[in-house]
Amino acid sequence: MAAGVAPIGPHALAQRLILIGDAGAPDLEGEPTLRALTAVVAQYPRKSTVIFLGDNVYETGMPDETPLEGTETEAVLDQLLLNLYESRRDAEARLRAQVEATAAAQRIVFIPGNHDWGGGSDRDRIKALERHLAVLSREIRRPARLVPTGGCPGPVPLKVGAELIVLAIDTQRWLAHDSNADARPAADCPTQEPTEIARELAERLEEAAERGAHAVVVGHHPLRSLGPHGGHADWRVHLFPLRMFGTYLPALSHWIPLPAIGTAMVSVRKWRSPYSQDLSSAPYVDMRRDLRTAMSAHQPILYAAGHEHSLQLFREPLGPRYSLVSGLGSRAKASPVSR
Repeated sequence: MAAGVAPIGPHALAQRLILIGDAGAPDLEGEPTLRALTAVVAQYPRKSTVIFLGDNVYETGMPDETPLEGTETEAVLDQLLLNLYESRRDAEARLRAQVEATAAAQRIVFIPGNHDWGGGSDRDRIKALERHLAVLSREIRRPARLVPTGGCPGPVPLKVGAELIVLAIDTQRWLAHDSNADARPAADCPTQEPTEIARELAERLEEAAERGAHAVVVGHHPLRSLGPHGGHADWRVHLFPLRMFGTYLPALSHWIPLPAIGTAMVSVRKWRSPYSQDLSSAPYVDMRRDLRTAMSAHQPILYAAGHEHSLQLFREPLGPRYSLVSGLGSRAKASPVSR
C-alpha cells in the first residue's frame, strides 16, 4: 500500500477493500503506515472498507485496568519487561490510533490475531476488545467492529458492495482449539470443531459462486510465508539466533554468537516447530491443509492474512487463486522476507 498510488476514476470504482495486518504497535507520535492508510482511505472514503488482519493490540491484547495504571511503577515495569507488559491505557491508545486513521472509511473491520487473544486463548481480552471498539465506533460515528464476535471462529460473511463477499475467520481460535480448554468456542457459536469451520467455509464459498459473487477469505494466519514464521532466516540468525526473538529481548542480546545452536533453532522452526504460531507446527499444518481443501471446490480470488510483519503475495496451486500476507502495519515490527 502506498499513499502515492494514483486513484482511478470515481465512476469506475464500485468498492475498495483495504487489507492491513499487525498494526497494533503503532508509533503514537506518528505511525508512517497509518498516515499512508489515511491517505489511501481519503481517496474514496465512502467506497472503502478497511480490514485489519489481526494483532490489533500488541503485545497481549486488551488487558484489565490495574491499580498501577499511570503510575511510575507501571512505567518501570514497561521498561524492564520490554514488550511483555502493556497497560490498558497503552492498549486503548494503540487501538484508537488505528480507528482514527480510518475514521473516514465506510466500514472498519478488525479480525482477531493471536496477540489479541492475550498471546493464546484469553476470551476475556477478545470481549474487552469488542467493547472498546464499540466505544470508539460511537465516537467516530462509523461502524468499527471485531469479526467474528464473541470468540467464535466463524466464518462470518461480510457483503462489500453488490459483487463481493468477504468471509472472516478467527484462525487463532482454530489453532488453539485442541491445546487449551479456554480456546474452545462458546456453546452458542454456530461452529465448534475445525471440521465444522471448514465445512461452513466451503458452503459459504459455494453460495457465493452460485450468486456470481467474488469471494475473499480473511484470517490472521497465512497459508504460506517466506518470513520467520515460515522458517526462513538469513545467515545472521544462524550465527546470532537471539535475533529471532526481535523486540522481546534487549537489542544487545541480538549480537551474542551461538552458531551451532542458531542453525539447530532455524532448522527446527522450518521443519517441525513446537511453537503453534509457526507454519511447520502440527496444528498449523493441519489448519492450512483443511483451509486449502475448503477453498478448493469454489476458489476465492484471495486468502488474506497478516501474522508475518511483511508484504508477500503468492499464486496458489490449491485452494484460493492467490494468498496474501499484509502484516506490515507497524513499522517497528517489520520482519525480513527470504527470496
